[in-house]
Amino acid sequence: MNYRQFLQHVAKSKGVSGGALEDAMKLIAFHETGPKQRMSPSAKQEGGGPGNGLFMFEAGAGKGGITAVNRTVNHLLKKLKIKPPGWLAKLYKKSSLNASSLSADQQKYIFLGNYLEHPKADLAKLSGGDGAIANFWLKYHWAGPASQKKERLKSFVHSVKAARGKQRVAVKENELITDMKKLFENWRKFVSEDRLISERRGSYAGRGPSLSRAPRPESPRPELTEEEEQKNISYSGVVLDGPSKQKLLSLDIPEGWEIISHHMTITMGPLVHKKGKHDFSETYPVGSEIQLPILAVGQDERAMAVKVEAPNPIKTKSWPHVTVAVNRNEGGKPFHSNKIPEENFQPLSGITLVGTVEEVPQ
Repeated sequence: MNYRQFLQHVAKSKGVSGGALEDAMKLIAFHETGPKQRMSPSAKQEGGGPGNGLFMFEAGAGKGGITAVNRTVNHLLKKLKIKPPGWLAKLYKKSSLNASSLSADQQKYIFLGNYLEHPKADLAKLSGGDGAIANFWLKYHWAGPASQKKERLKSFVHSVKAARGKQRVAVKENELITDMKKLFENWRKFVSEDRLISERRGSYAGRGPSLSRAPRPESPRPELTEEEEQKNISYSGVVLDGPSKQKLLSLDIPEGWEIISHHMTITMGPLVHKKGKHDFSETYPVGSEIQLPILAVGQDERAMAVKVEAPNPIKTKSWPHVTVAVNRNEGGKPFHSNKIPEENFQPLSGITLVGTVEEVPQ
């Protein structure tokens, strides 16, 4: 079973897309390899530590690298009843693994196999958005003291934002290059047609209309500092996972309304106010998973929302809630959930939403 086949097997068994798993692995590798060895399969831990490769699997007997190999082989042999690929079978006989000696696909192969057989980790969580990926990384992949968790989580979130920024720039550059190719193709076609017409008239002068210089592709933007990122935070909230969104969609939403069902706001801006007016970072650390039991559902002519039970206080003008949908025809916007009259709400129990704390950029 090659990597692509194994990826599809994992995706199918976890009920997620292969693309979601690939995206999550890219973010984790982007962070683990650091700015000096970014996305290099042969990366080595700075400072001479035991980590190697895209995911910094630790080398040594009983360490993360060989554990990932053993779990992957055990899954293939015991669960799928098939022999592992030759390269993996050779590694299975060893007592240690230097992951930097493997190709990118081979490293991703054992990353997936490792967490398929992990006693607590669930790869399905990797499809829940950037916050869920950060939480997964912190709980199951990072191996450091508890006292550093908050600091390391901030570092990972910083890497995710940098990675997403680079992806957006790459897409823009690719689009620009494609547009330039089309421009020059059309130019060549015009010159050929102009030459043909001129030759038929016996007056070809070998010139065409002037062509202005095409704009240069944008250079990748430098990574923002954490201080700069804080200024760009629109709001902090508990962003719902996929199953929770589906639970809200099962409610009786008026036809034609725009679905929102995205998050519960903790506060506008970052979790920690720059002037010290509030600090939600202890009760709602970025990347932490939060459960929100639904208490009631209500609506008016502009918005529909569910009241939820927040585990800790939040900054709100009304009550902890998730906007389910809005009626754009009546000018409805998400903030109108705060204006729904109290008497419009009906008790609703038995449904718990789950989400991950994120600081959402503007």
